[in-house]
Amino acid sequence: MIDMRIGILGGTFNPIHNGHLLLGELVREKESLDTIIFLPTGNAPHKANIAPSVMRYEMVSIATEDNDNFVVLDIETNREGYSFTIDSIKIIENMYPNAELFFIIGLDTLFTLQTWRCFDEIVKKTSFLVAPRMSYHDVDVADIKLQTEYLENEYDAHIKIVKTNLFDLSSTEVRYRIKNNLSTKYMIPEGVSKYIESKRLYK
Repeated sequence: MIDMRIGILGGTFNPIHNGHLLLGELVREKESLDTIIFLPTGNAPHKANIAPSVMRYEMVSIATEDNDNFVVLDIETNREGYSFTIDSIKIIENMYPNAELFFIIGLDTLFTLQTWRCFDEIVKKTSFLVAPRMSYHDVDVADIKLQTEYLENEYDAHIKIVKTNLFDLSSTEVRYRIKNNLSTKYMIPEGVSKYIESKRLYK
């Protein structure tokens, strides 16, 4: 018996910004979700200028502390070695045995989903909510339809495009502005800004 609808929003959150928070809140509202789980990824040695996983987890915790509908899990930031989505979903499934799970992804991820480890198993455990950025018009609508139909027919995936009219804001832009001593006001929560400053991150 389903008693909760949970959205899972994963990412490096390097750092988390207001676009991430707004995405979580708008998708929660539009899809009538009870909770949004923020799932910071573990350390990624192949990525440059990425803050340690524990710091990214702490920043997400600070950013979400005033929203009772947001939960932050350290499943991946506490895991040694590589983190795979299937492992995290299994843990969340055990934590919330009566919940219906929805994995929130960006449009770019839609085109690489089939490469995820154990994707055929993932689709049995969660549906996908695809939230495009405003600039998604650069992607051919026909290509989105073809990819969605391919995943649905080939893997029996459940996919829904959720239009949120989000403004374009990226962690890359935030890091650039911090490095160059430019303002990040209204881009990241004040608590996160103070944390970054105290830890001298992204300089």
